[in-house]
Amino acid sequence: VVDEINAAEGSEEARLVLSVHPNHRSLYAAVVMPRSRYRDELRDELARLIEDRIGPAHVDCRTSFLEESSALINYFCMPRGPRLAPPDAEELGEAIQEKVARWQDLLVDGLIHTHGESRGLGLAALYAHAFPESFRVDTHPEDAVRDVTALEALAERQVPQFALYFDRAGDRATSTLKVFLRQARLLSDLLPAVHRFGIRVVDARREDVRPHGRDPAVIVSLHVLPLGETQDDLDAISDRLCDALRAVFLGAVADDDLNGLLLLAGLDWREIDCLRAYLEYFVQIQGTLTPRFIRGVLLGNP
Repeated sequence: VVDEINAAEGSEEARLVLSVHPNHRSLYAAVVMPRSRYRDELRDELARLIEDRIGPAHVDCRTSFLEESSALINYFCMPRGPRLAPPDAEELGEAIQEKVARWQDLLVDGLIHTHGESRGLGLAALYAHAFPESFRVDTHPEDAVRDVTALEALAERQVPQFALYFDRAGDRATSTLKVFLRQARLLSDLLPAVHRFGIRVVDARREDVRPHGRDPAVIVSLHVLPLGETQDDLDAISDRLCDALRAVFLGAVADDDLNGLLLLAGLDWREIDCLRAYLEYFVQIQGTLTPRFIRGVLLGNP
């Protein structure tokens, strides 16, 4: 079994290694796949597939990663009754391969579903191999479809684009704010501007994207404390937040703590800028209250 697992390591396709107890009282199945295709929900799907083939069973699974290229899922199966039904190894292997489709294939399917066949295939030609391995490991293909839409807007409009959503591949402990740029910018420049909107960043990473025949672009992925409980909550603020972040990044509006009123008071960036002008005028006509104190009062009483 160990030799078969070692031989499967590095394969571009999912490989199944089976070991069945002679009396069918237990079964061990190892599934080796490229790490970029591993997802927790896929692991659970394969567990259900195996149980469907062997009959009612207790299925325990453990995942490990071999070097940086392969994921190994170990399934330990015990029958709920006296014996397991021995599976057809070839048929089960083919069913697993069908489940473990290539990340790029799932991206293409998502692009066609979202944009139609003609447009989807055109986008697939640009982006199917544009994303680095690290991105494919951490990003669900359906989330990558969102990213492609934003990258197309970046290419067309030549100004920063943004997306706010819950990762399909992650949990709801954080949501993801993505920034799409033509050129790389230092995180030390980006994070303070985001923080001043009242957004708390848990971690950040930057990746280069190289669409076929186009200039490269940059995606900055920020995992932030959730700004809502559901995707509908995020959608309700997404346009307003993304417009404001774009205005700050382009220098069209001041980058200060008053931008926190976007989330606290539901204002858009133009309304905040108008309030900022009133505040500056008020400071000029009285000499007692400082701008910092007034901003603190506004943010504390949205």
